[in-house]
Amino acid sequence: MLALVLVCVGTMWWGLGKFGLTDPDEPFYAQTVREMLAKHEWITPVMYGQPNFEKPIIFYWLAMVSTKVFGENGFASRAPSALAGTLTVLLIYFVAARIFNRRTGFLAGLVLATALLFIGMARLMLTDMVFTAFLCAACLCFWLATIEESHRNRWVVLAFAASALAVLTKGPLGSIIPLLTAITFLVVAKRPNPLRGAGLRWGLLAFVAIAMPWFAVMLWKFGGEYFQAFFIHENFERAYKAEHAKMNTPWFYLGVIALGSIPWLAVWGVTGARAWRDFKTKAPQLFLWCWLVVGYLFLTVVAQSKLPSYGLFFCVPVAVLFGVALDSLLEHGFQGRGERWAAQSLGLIQVITGVLLVQHRTAWLPALVVGLCLAVPFILLLRRPSMAWIVTTAANMIIVVAGALTCAAQQIEPVISMKSMAAQIIKETQPGEPILCSRSLARGTFYYTGHPVYVLSDKLQAYYSPHALPVIMGPTGLRDYLKEHQTAPCVFTRNVWQAVLTKSVPAASCDALHFAGKKAFHRLNDSPDGPILAP
Repeated sequence: MLALVLVCVGTMWWGLGKFGLTDPDEPFYAQTVREMLAKHEWITPVMYGQPNFEKPIIFYWLAMVSTKVFGENGFASRAPSALAGTLTVLLIYFVAARIFNRRTGFLAGLVLATALLFIGMARLMLTDMVFTAFLCAACLCFWLATIEESHRNRWVVLAFAASALAVLTKGPLGSIIPLLTAITFLVVAKRPNPLRGAGLRWGLLAFVAIAMPWFAVMLWKFGGEYFQAFFIHENFERAYKAEHAKMNTPWFYLGVIALGSIPWLAVWGVTGARAWRDFKTKAPQLFLWCWLVVGYLFLTVVAQSKLPSYGLFFCVPVAVLFGVALDSLLEHGFQGRGERWAAQSLGLIQVITGVLLVQHRTAWLPALVVGLCLAVPFILLLRRPSMAWIVTTAANMIIVVAGALTCAAQQIEPVISMKSMAAQIIKETQPGEPILCSRSLARGTFYYTGHPVYVLSDKLQAYYSPHALPVIMGPTGLRDYLKEHQTAPCVFTRNVWQAVLTKSVPAASCDALHFAGKKAFHRLNDSPDGPILAP
């Protein structure tokens, strides 16, 4: 267990506050925590001075306590996610060791602690990691309830309690996924239903006692406004309306699962080959397959809004399945040429894809480092599955994280965060001067500068959820704004600049003052004689 904690420190905790908060979502949660602490408000989330109904309260409580303890900084903002990630790693170690053996538990925890998607989400101030921790605790406790009859009631109550905490973190999905997984597993495996008797009664009581009071208070304070905003708009409408239409494809979460499997993608060659055998023999890991398939079908078929973070919980059943496969590989090796060919082919694909992606995003040196970190374990795998292959794979992931936090930090931060640009904006503007922003940069600009922010958008409601930020509607609104104010400091992404400003605002001139990544800080001036100058 100590080894897993040390790995989590290397992948999730080290340099946690190194980068500024990433656009556009981290500043959203950080600003809410800042305003709640300023108002001493521990019940109603507040954003831009108005009630914020987008998420329930648990994550805000955790972030507020962290900020109280560590101060207002990136480490404090992200500590709840890193803590949830670490506890999830230890949880699957405990469960897998209890159901299989200690080595399987260790390998499952090691896979999870070094999986690319899981690491990334553990280092972000988002609700998804905390939600995943509670949701997975609910599913894993139910799994234990089906296996350990003597402790069935205890595990059932804990499953209901964890599900309630998941609901208080993100909403009804925290109970939907565990319930559908439980029903599917009981039908497929033909197991007795553990949700009965005293365990069921106390479990339901625990769920109501944990989840209901806060929602009851919010409904009492805001009535139908809260019900419409949270239950209808944030949950029901997100299910049948694709907020991100380009991602709404049947294979989207296949990519998420593949991303979540890096640098262990080769293990899918073994795990996938043994899936049918797991089903036929009703092996203990059949529960994990039911969980994975049910979650995939629900997020793909039912939920039309899709983001990689929504599928974060896939990492947990995949990690345990990989732990089982790795333990078998160490004990018995590949079971046939098919497994060997599949694992080595996926390992090669992982090396090539990693190099190409990094080369596309950065320069040759980071691509070389990533390539070596993926290639060395692949070469070891070509010889035979061994503990050296496993340890090298995990260690190289720590090296990649360390490299990103040191050698590449100066190149990465301006691309992902407004923090560095905010310092320049403060120098180049008057105190309290309004700033025009493209939609994705408005939250970070407001958080880091404290200036009033106007959002340039072609829609009156610039965000899926209502924000109390004034909106400048398209080119016409921008021309009117410039006529009134004569000059306007602006922060735009390059695509917004090219799509809106350079084509639609001829009666203005621009001084480009600062560039960072694909963002630029400009000052637009009302100038009838001069065309706009594209940076």
